[in-house]
Amino acid sequence: MRKIVKLSLIAVVSLSLLSGCGKPETFEDAQKAYYDRDYKKAISIFEDLANEGDLKSQKKIADIYDYGIGKDIEIDKEKALKYYEKAAWQGDEISLNKLIDNDSKVAKDILSKKAKEGDSKSLEILIKKYPKESISILEEQANKGDVKSQFLLGDIYINGGEGIEKDLVKASQWYEKSANEADYISQILIAIKYSEINAKEKYKEWLEKTLNTLLDSAQNGNSKAQLNLGLIYLNNGYFQLTEHISKDINELKEKYIIANFEHSFRNRNDGIEDIRNSLRKKENTSKDLTIEWLEKAANQDDKEAQKILIGLYEKRNFYGTSYYNLEKAFEWYEKLANKGNIDYQEKLSVMYYKGEKVKQDYKKAFEWAEKSANQGSISAQYGLGIMYFFGNGVEQNYKKAIELFEKSANQGSSVAQNTLGEIYIEGKGVEINKAKAYQYWSMAKDKSFKAKENIDKLCSDPFNAKICKNGK
Repeated sequence: MRKIVKLSLIAVVSLSLLSGCGKPETFEDAQKAYYDRDYKKAISIFEDLANEGDLKSQKKIADIYDYGIGKDIEIDKEKALKYYEKAAWQGDEISLNKLIDNDSKVAKDILSKKAKEGDSKSLEILIKKYPKESISILEEQANKGDVKSQFLLGDIYINGGEGIEKDLVKASQWYEKSANEADYISQILIAIKYSEINAKEKYKEWLEKTLNTLLDSAQNGNSKAQLNLGLIYLNNGYFQLTEHISKDINELKEKYIIANFEHSFRNRNDGIEDIRNSLRKKENTSKDLTIEWLEKAANQDDKEAQKILIGLYEKRNFYGTSYYNLEKAFEWYEKLANKGNIDYQEKLSVMYYKGEKVKQDYKKAFEWAEKSANQGSISAQYGLGIMYFFGNGVEQNYKKAIELFEKSANQGSSVAQNTLGEIYIEGKGVEINKAKAYQYWSMAKDKSFKAKENIDKLCSDPFNAKICKNGK
């Protein structure tokens, strides 16, 4: 019995000694050893953790072997790639890029796997770096009717690459399969491709198809097709787009690739004027149909067409005088304002208030400002506040004015913030409150030079030192 007790005590003591060896070493332990220049210990811990699947450790040890550490740790590319592979499989993009740069087979495997799972970015990289490996993935989708995959296959065969011969026949088959009969965008993309490789007859054939589809689509009421036609007829259509619609040039090229003809076709044999002439023949007219097509699109509530059309009517110098027509511009302001467009409601309010291009009318200015402000226009809220403050178009009401200024100020209007500061410093409709003035000017100072000047003036007076100090 004594022997059994003795053996049990030995087992307990042994277990307690083992448990006293401490917790497993962590990434932080390895980092500490690394910074203490105990590289042997750091590498040992990093490797253990990396082999157990710790992503941070995989990246760290891979970098150590990739770059080395002076005379202490030699560069070992083979080991570096081994750990980059582990990290890349866990989704680390930097590690994957390292593998791609080293033309690792694992990079192809990872990209292929992710591309098959539907990751578009991986497919994009695979097509660019390893086009041959991407073909089977694209073909699977293309044979299911995926237009984008069909078009990308056309690109691969037209460009060729490592292990892929250029093949215009195959490229054409895939390109033309991707063209939808009712989709002028897919058709023009094919025409562009043929233009780029100087396949003249194919280019003309697909350009003709494009223009027929575009015209049919526009005549059947498609507002985007109508907008495109208007811009083709308009000289410098590309600049109208960049001015009015978007700063994202890639989006423009994709969305309005025909109107952007001059910039889309690199090796074209026909210019934009030839396109216009072709359209005029199809429409049996010699007229400039810019306005006609833009108005059709705008009347269908196409916001982009409305912006461009109004721009043509209201800007004499930029677009030339042939479209300049302030009466027409004003008609569209009212039309859109009556439909609830807060920007044009606010624009009309300002015009009537200042008497710009119309007879000054405070009452109408108030009506439009109120409509816009009630829909959330920050600048209209401020404008409405001004009318209440001075009693223009409405009975003077300081309380209502300040409520509107505060609403606008709290949504970020630096003009309203600065105005409130001036109201509180001068006591207009309220008691003088320098602390509140300082508060509102502080909100505006980064955007308003006037607010910054007002703060400097307020704080230059020693009597206001406490306000300025507390504000800071």
